[in-house]
Amino acid sequence: MLRVDFLVIGKTKEKWIQTGIDKYLKRLQPYAKLTYKELADISVDKRKDSKIIQAVSPRDLLILLDEKGLEFTSVDGAKWLEKKAHHCSGKIIFVVGSAYGFTEEEYSRADFTLSLSKMTFTHEMIRVFFLEQLYRMFSIQKGTPYHHV
Repeated sequence: MLRVDFLVIGKTKEKWIQTGIDKYLKRLQPYAKLTYKELADISVDKRKDSKIIQAVSPRDLLILLDEKGLEFTSVDGAKWLEKKAHHCSGKIIFVVGSAYGFTEEEYSRADFTLSLSKMTFTHEMIRVFFLEQLYRMFSIQKGTPYHHV
């Protein structure tokens, strides 16, 4: 089973967002061994030892969710993710940054950056949006009826 880590910077403060996160974490269980971790929110200027970099092994695929990243439709994203998962010998690690963004070291280590939209959303909302899209991509790959084509 595919191993996926979903790292987020900072705690989820909004209860309705946490409810959405919990909903999609549960829905994702049949598709991947998914670990959700909240890391301390420290400004980029004050980060000496990146908790993101520490969480990644050389075999892992690190994907930062960033406004400057690649954009896909859900179907194209499902195909892209399937190809990447097939060639990954470790975990796939997705990271949502904070309002402070990522360090140069984190950008340098990243294998890819993905953008969910050209619009700007809060870093808390992106957690739910991305988990829903990850669930959608897996359901597309498996041919389940969640995504209506």
